[in-house]
Order: sequence, then C-alpha cells, then structure tokens
Amino acid sequence: MNEKIEETTDPLDVSKLANPVSSFIYDENGTKLAEIGSEKRIETTVSAIPVEFMDALLSTEDARFYYHTGYDPIRIVKAAINTVMGGGFGSEGGSTITQQLIKLSFLDPNETSLERKIKEVILGSQLEETYTKEEILTMYVNKVYMGDGVYGLQTAAHHYYGKKLDELSVDQLAVLAGIPQAPSLYNPFDNPEGTQARRDIVLE
Repeated sequence: MNEKIEETTDPLDVSKLANPVSSFIYDENGTKLAEIGSEKRIETTVSAIPVEFMDALLSTEDARFYYHTGYDPIRIVKAAINTVMGGGFGSEGGSTITQQLIKLSFLDPNETSLERKIKEVILGSQLEETYTKEEILTMYVNKVYMGDGVYGLQTAAHHYYGKKLDELSVDQLAVLAGIPQAPSLYNPFDNPEGTQARRDIVLE
C-alpha cells in the first residue's frame, strides 16, 4: 500500500453514506409548494428486492462480494492487465460493490487514477469493518447510479418501467442488473440494442 496516499486519505465519514435529503418550500398555510436540492429517490431494502435480481446483480457486479473484505485482488489484477493493454486504469472491472459505494459517496466518480483506486481500497476496508454485508448492499442499491440521472434500483424500476422492482418481469430485472457496469452505454432509452445485448449476458 502506498503510505503517502494512505496518510492523505480522509477518515471514513459515515454521514456521507446517506443519500441527499430534499428541501421543501411551503406557503404560509403549510402547503408544500416545491421540492428542491436533491435527486428524487425511492429507497428500498435488500429484503424487499427479488432474490433472483440480487443474484443477477452480484454475479455480474461482484461475484465474490460475501468473501472479500472490501476489495478483490483478482478484479484488481484484471483491471491492471486492462491498463497495460491500453484501457486506462479503472476503465473496466476493477471495483467491488463496496468500492463502488465508496466512489459514489466519497470520491470523484470520473477520476480513474491509480491513487483513487488505492483510496477505494483503504476506505472500502474501513467500510467493511464498520458495516455488515447486508448494510453495505442496502446502501449500494439505494445509491448506485442507473443512468438517465437516476440513482437507486427502486427509482430506476419506476423511471424505466413505471413499476416497483417486485413487479418487473425477469427480462426487465435483467436489464436493470446490467446497467451499473456502464450506465450511459446500457441506458434502455438511449441504446435499446446495447441494453438488450447486456440483458442477454445477465440472463445467461
């Protein structure tokens, strides 16, 4: 581990794990006029999400989620190989679900440097020491970016299909499970053909 990066990494601030809270504007009679200052999110719990969907999500995003301590050496090696091949560090497959949650909560999601990856590992290990796997998954499913300006799985189900997660078909659940890897590329509205191809991989 790079000691200099470790020394400059801020301690885990658990308050940043919570989703942004909206502010409301009311008239003099107490009637709500507007909601501002936050994305509209429909939060859920892991227990309320279909088991088949969570299986698909974990198998595509982080198959060893229940066995690692925040980072997966095998995935990091694959990401490093991709770097050597010219893909850019972090451009493919290096982050666990824990690291993705760290990136969404604490770091610049657009940065793909080795330094940021090391910070993901440091903070991810701290997160795993602080929370259970179930708690980490719950935070992730409510915070993960799902494309089209949408965050969280339940919000995505409503946005793309006008339904709750437990009302979706297997095909629709597979589409949502495939989005987190590349939200812009697998946006069902903007790229239906790419989304369908990704869905088929998830189903397989």
